Amino acid sequence: MKKLTKILVLILITVSLLIFSADKFKIHTIDCKISLDNCGQTLYKKLEKLKNKSIFLVNIEQELSAQEFNSETALLESYSKRLPSTVILNFNNEKVLYQINVGDKIFYISEFGNILANNQGIENLITVFFSPEIKNPINDTSVQQSKHQQIVEIINSLDNNKNIIKKVNWKKNEEIILEISGGPEVIIDEETIKSRLKSLQLLLDSREIKNYEEPIKEIDLRYNLPVLRTTQ
Repeated sequence: MKKLTKILVLILITVSLLIFSADKFKIHTIDCKISLDNCGQTLYKKLEKLKNKSIFLVNIEQELSAQEFNSETALLESYSKRLPSTVILNFNNEKVLYQINVGDKIFYISEFGNILANNQGIENLITVFFSPEIKNPINDTSVQQSKHQQIVEIINSLDNNKNIIKKVNWKKNEEIILEISGGPEVIIDEETIKSRLKSLQLLLDSREIKNYEEPIKEIDLRYNLPVLRTTQ
């Protein structure tokens, strides 16, 4: 009986200590860095919701996901906890560059090829469609790196005319169809992306493109003037 009493007393003391110290182990301080710089006030304001949660029980990734932190340019890279009441959060700063449409789903892709949860309010994004025959161009967190690099090449090659390309249709047999605003489709392939796009920039600045309605499959440059060949 005495032994049972001692056990019950110990349990009561332990519970009392936990209740007494619970506030001590709640989150009171948030140390936030984004690309090695201090986070801005807007981000800190959202992080306030982490305060007063148990530092032991809080699931940082789940909490940030619930608050749609991926809708910001700030993406959580790592975090740590410093007892008794501090959490340290490190974010990366990424911006949406283009979007990928798969069925009825839209994925917003950062400049580094990572998937973001929304478009950060950026308008007129280039839309990329992949043919079903292309296997695994996108996974849960990112785009296949080789495909991403080629899409970035397409976008960067037309730096002064980003709004000209509306859609990129990646077909089977490595055929890539560029839908041009106010002009015909332009067909390129993976092996000739760099050379074709260099020519395409001059082509889009020329008068000749307005006279073409059929898809353009071959682009040659002779004497610094674009020479077009249609698919026929």
